[in-house]
Amino acid sequence: MRILVPALAFLCVATSAEAAFEKTCILAAAAKLPVIPGLTIQNSTAKSIAVPAATEQVLDDIAAGNNTIESLNAQMLFMDDKTNQTVRNFAGQNNYAAARDTLKNALTPKLTGANQVDIDVKAAGLDATYSAVCIWNAANAYVVTRPSVSK
Repeated sequence: MRILVPALAFLCVATSAEAAFEKTCILAAAAKLPVIPGLTIQNSTAKSIAVPAATEQVLDDIAAGNNTIESLNAQMLFMDDKTNQTVRNFAGQNNYAAARDTLKNALTPKLTGANQVDIDVKAAGLDATYSAVCIWNAANAYVVTRPSVSK
């Protein structure tokens, strides 16, 4: 019985930490929804997703012009000077695939979790679902992609 109690306590702490990140991610994604008169949020959910997949989506968000590498690095502190120079060199050679791989390889190991956030809204008489990805690191810094319509 003595072993069971600490194990249950650990589970409760882990679950409450996950719930806190889910709430943080949902609120951050909701703050990035487009401004549409009369838009109302009907429901929101967050589910855990694989960190490498989330990293890809965050890099897609940067490629779409919704964020910058500098902003991401300022929040997540994943890139040292050598990595930064390597990315710049690849980009200068128009080798964006290699630059992206370098970024992914630097960012992914620094992350401790990721969620996909879905926010159901109603606007202009239509129902829609906006989806975003939220990543975080051990220092509790997080980044949320710009929500886009998924349904």
